[in-house]
Amino acid sequence: MIKRLFYLLLTTYYLFLLGCGQKLGIRKDAYQENQRALFIFNRAEAFRKNGDYESAIVEFRNYLDEYGDIYYGDEALFKIANCFEELGQIEQAILSYSTILKRYKHSAIIPEVLFRIGDCYKRQGEWKESIKTYLEIIKRYYWTEWGEKGKEETDRLLEEHKKSKWADKMKKRIEKLVERMEKK
Repeated sequence: MIKRLFYLLLTTYYLFLLGCGQKLGIRKDAYQENQRALFIFNRAEAFRKNGDYESAIVEFRNYLDEYGDIYYGDEALFKIANCFEELGQIEQAILSYSTILKRYKHSAIIPEVLFRIGDCYKRQGEWKESIKTYLEIIKRYYWTEWGEKGKEETDRLLEEHKKSKWADKMKKRIEKLVERMEKK
């Protein structure tokens, strides 16, 4: 009971601090619905920030079920994946990130999503998959900060596994790719 009261007070405080004027997938002429969407999203975010990842996942999923077709669907799914990572459920995180790639192909967060997938593979010890994912970032987003981060992570992983045959082949492949990107 006290825990629920705490979260209710925390959510109210959070909404008060942020205000309800936050731009969140506004549907014209649907003020009440927009306020409800904002409330659910902010409540989920409050759970996430307080480390209650299970509750955050439930709330973000509620948001996606009811309002996933509006502005923050990709962001809600991204936060679900982050929660799974925090819980150590890496497979679930990869699945959630992959869903973003399928549903929200043109989202601005795609480079970060790919990077997070690479990190998840790295946490599982799947170095080849991790490098392949970082390689995709380098191909698609070379001239952005994410392309640079992908290159740095790839170099670091290849250095860690420099005695492996696949690392040598991959390093040559990446060098060719970077050379090609530099010419563009």
